[in-house]
Parts: sequence; C-alpha cells; structure tokens
Amino acid sequence: MADKDAEIAELRARLRAAALETAAGGAATVRHLSLAPQTAAFQPVDPGLAFGIFILPWVFVWFLLDAGYSTRSRLIGFLWLGAYLTFGSGGLAFLQMGN
Repeated sequence: MADKDAEIAELRARLRAAALETAAGGAATVRHLSLAPQTAAFQPVDPGLAFGIFILPWVFVWFLLDAGYSTRSRLIGFLWLGAYLTFGSGGLAFLQMGN
C-alpha cells in the first residue's frame, strides 16, 4: 500500500512539473502519464462497418487492420471474408462448370 501511495505521489509530481513546464512555454516531455493502470482498450466495431463487412467483406474487412480493433474482431471479419468467398455469391461455381 505504501508503494502505491509513493508511486501515485511521484506521478502527481511529474504531472505537475510537466504542467508548469508547458505553462512556461516549454514543450512537455512527459507522455502517457495517468494515475490509472494502462490497459489495452479496443474500440468496438461500428454498426456501419459491421454492415459493410457483412454485405461486401472484400472491401470493408480491411478497415479492421487499423489500430484499435481487437484480434477477435479481425479474426471474425477475415473468417467471414473467407467463408463468403468460398461458399457465398458463386464462390464454388468453378466446381459446377463441368455439369
């Protein structure tokens, strides 16, 4: 508990120093300081993007490669693209060409 209090006090002091430096016209060199623990926050897939991936996956699935989307979202999107190209919209038409 004492270690946490000391760590919080140190972070507050560094934030205060950065604020004073910035107010004095200097460039702050402190980056990404916060009192909360850092966790990987992923943005949810927008309903419009999800609809685009469902309808035209070969166009819209690539937007999932932008920073901020989870690996799970990307995996689902690219699996849907593979399934769509394989089974949907005439994807297996080459098997029926000889019939």
